[in-house]
Amino acid sequence: MSMKYTISFLLTLSFLFNPQLKAADADLLYEDAVYENSIRTVEITPLLPIRGKPDILNINRTGTYQLEFDDLRLDADYYFVYMVHCNANWAPSEFKPIEYLFDYNEFEITNYEFSIDTRTPYVHYSMKLPRVRFSGNYLIVVYRGNNVEDIVLSKRVSVFEDRIGVGASVAISSGVVEREINQQIELRINYSNVDVMIPAEEIKVVIRQNQRWDNALRDLQPSFIRPDLKELEYMHFNLENNFRGGNEFRFFDIRTLNFRGENIGEIEILKDRIYASLYLDKDRGGQAYSEPLREDLNGQFQIANLDDSPAEVTGEYSQVKFSLRADKIQKPVYVMGAMNSWQRKPENLMTYNEDTGNYEGSQYLKQGWYDYHYLVEDTEPFLFEGSHRYTRNEYEILVYYCRKGSRGDLLLGYRVIKS
Repeated sequence: MSMKYTISFLLTLSFLFNPQLKAADADLLYEDAVYENSIRTVEITPLLPIRGKPDILNINRTGTYQLEFDDLRLDADYYFVYMVHCNANWAPSEFKPIEYLFDYNEFEITNYEFSIDTRTPYVHYSMKLPRVRFSGNYLIVVYRGNNVEDIVLSKRVSVFEDRIGVGASVAISSGVVEREINQQIELRINYSNVDVMIPAEEIKVVIRQNQRWDNALRDLQPSFIRPDLKELEYMHFNLENNFRGGNEFRFFDIRTLNFRGENIGEIEILKDRIYASLYLDKDRGGQAYSEPLREDLNGQFQIANLDDSPAEVTGEYSQVKFSLRADKIQKPVYVMGAMNSWQRKPENLMTYNEDTGNYEGSQYLKQGWYDYHYLVEDTEPFLFEGSHRYTRNEYEILVYYCRKGSRGDLLLGYRVIKS
């Protein structure tokens, strides 16, 4: 391993390759989270070639998706799953499992395969998602053996029914300063197929940008109510319905190890480790918008191995080094994307190298194609990326319904639009 890797990078490696490392007495988090360092690459994937988002499922298709993850330990283990129905804010609802599930709320994961000739051995697990009786947010919780307290991962998934109509568009921001950097979401909701008594209280709207929960718009109140048409309008002019446009995603391709994929500067293959360094990234904060030559994945990733198949068990894990040439700032800088669930955690934090003048960090990732951004913990997260109204983003509108006195939120409307 070359000397250009920093001491902090070596410490990261020691953390990564201690598969037993686990936070003591970790409480269940109602978000996408892993509780053991050996758990990697958690995904919801379709069993059949079905179009749609991997974590927003039509209620009629829940049984056609599966949960997948890798365990970097040598031996297979006994894992079980239970599910929790949650409200729009991802707090547990008052519904009982017997109400929202067809089966007893304990599902054993019986499908697993050992990796094939990989430098980092792992066990790949998969489980078909159980069908649910009604819509809403669901937290999938995986635990070890018979101990429900021994949690290894949690994964969010939302199930919708198509009962509330949603019309939406991406418009220019109504703010004078923000019109060049923001994108404004305007929508109209029709609830004629639902028995709604107090629309402003019983209907809740959540808007996601690029499948992110961390910056989702919540508690958006209607700007106008039309009881005669059973419609709600959300046409705000005080930036309540604005997102930063951000910039097109950076990306890299490690689908093959036989040659350097796009944006891979160097690959070092050792007997039991693989290290990949990306080309040096530059600060895009002061640059004009440039339309990319290809569509990106809007911050997502795809597991793939061009050298062998199936990628689920032949894909190699690599320590991927990120470097960003930028001036040092006092705010934390993170490398983020779906690869780390958009979470600001120590392992995603970039460290400024005074000798090189670069921010440096690393992620331990399976072979595939990855999108990412460098985001700042600040009121202007896109300081190093730039923000433009022309950026091609994807927005999802989720419409929840909870009648007065009900015990939980149902997800009765869903729509995807692109800027």
